[in-house]
Formats: sequence, structure tokens, C-alpha cells
Amino acid sequence: MNNEGGTQTIDSLGLIYNSALKSQDADLFVSGTASTITINTGTMDILNGGVVTGYGSVLNHRFGADYDTHLSAGGVLNTGSQNEPGQINTAQSFNAVIESGGTQNIQNGGISQGSTVQQGGTLVVQANYHPEDQNIAPTAGVANNSIVYGEIDNHGSTDNDTVVKVGGRYSSGYARSSDTNTENISTSNNLLVEQGGYAQLSGYSAINNMTVAGMVDSRDQSSLDDTVITSTGAMTDDHRGRQLRQ
Repeated sequence: MNNEGGTQTIDSLGLIYNSALKSQDADLFVSGTASTITINTGTMDILNGGVVTGYGSVLNHRFGADYDTHLSAGGVLNTGSQNEPGQINTAQSFNAVIESGGTQNIQNGGISQGSTVQQGGTLVVQANYHPEDQNIAPTAGVANNSIVYGEIDNHGSTDNDTVVKVGGRYSSGYARSSDTNTENISTSNNLLVEQGGYAQLSGYSAINNMTVAGMVDSRDQSSLDDTVITSTGAMTDDHRGRQLRQ
């Protein structure tokens, strides 16, 4: 199926294959399984049978699963949508590749597994708040087993088994609701900062079982539990004014 611009919607847990959305700012809304889809200006090739998005295109994924999604410059994959207050999503993204200039947002119940963030790419995992009168607790995204050469930002959500490679950057902070004046802390489990990698921990972060072979700045109200600093690693504990090494 080809759409020379505009929006294509697949719902009711449907399946969509071999689809192309062409032209800038095309949107695809998926509530099923997406495979072999190209979203671009008509110049990109399909990589690994997955999804290629770029040049201002967006893949909004709410309830199903997508596999081997490739995000080129300007492409966005929303694993879970934050634009539907009161509705919790269950989208899952497997083995996404985020190239330079691409962005994956994991939010509102969305889960990623095995995303690779290349240099210049960005992965954001964040919490979302619902209207107070709906009595729904904040819903967060979860990022599992991410390999990061670019940047990963955790805003009040959870990441597990993240590996920050040389040149990669990890940052954490809290999410705040202006309506209810509540906060969600960021949680990271089994974070590995390899030699040449960098992490900045701030704004009420809970970091469990971190291994530091690169550089880590611990700031504000970050909480560290079971941290290992290797011979190549260093950690600046800013709110205590000292640098920690093994």
C-alpha cells in the first residue's frame, strides 16, 4: 500500500506489511504488527525488513509490536503515545536501530527491547501523567537491553540492562506533573557505563547495580545502590564534593 502523503491508520490489532508512506510528515498509526514498512520521502531503502523512517516522518505505535525498526535522520518512533490522556498503551518495539538524527520515545506503558542507539541518535524513556479526575496512576515507559553509542534520557521511567558504549551518554532525572504537583523518579537497573561512556545522574534518580568503567556524574538527589567502579572508571559525587574511584 502506498500513500503519497498524509496519514494511514491500522487499528483493531490488524497486520500491515510492505507499506510505504512517502512525503514529509507522513504518519502511520499502528495497533497491530508492523513489518517491512518504509516511511520517508521516497529515497530510503528498507533495512533488514523493518521500518525506515526519516525526514520528519513519525511512526506512532500504541498497542501491538514492531520489529527491526530503523530510524534515520528526522525519523521518530513513538512506542506508546502520550497524546491520549486516560488511555494506557501496550506497544512493544523490538531491536530498533536509531541512526544519527533519529529519535525513539518510549512512554505511557510502551516497552522497548534491544534498541541500538547509534552516534547522534536519541532514545527517550519517560513517564506520562493522566488527568487527576480519571484517577489513573502515572504510566511510564520501560527500556530494556539498550545499546547506546548516542544518547539515552530517562525522565521518571525505568531502564534495565542499559550499556553505554564509547561516546555514548546516559542521563536521568524526574518527571513532574504540573496538574497534580507529583513527581516520578527515574530508575535504572544494571546500568553499565563502559570505558569512554558517560552518565549524568540527577533529579531524584535511583540507580541499582551500576558498573562504572567510564565517567559518571552523580548530582542532586540521586540514590546509588551496589555500585562497582572499575580501574578505568571514575565517578564525581557532586552533592558531596568528591570524586570516587575504585
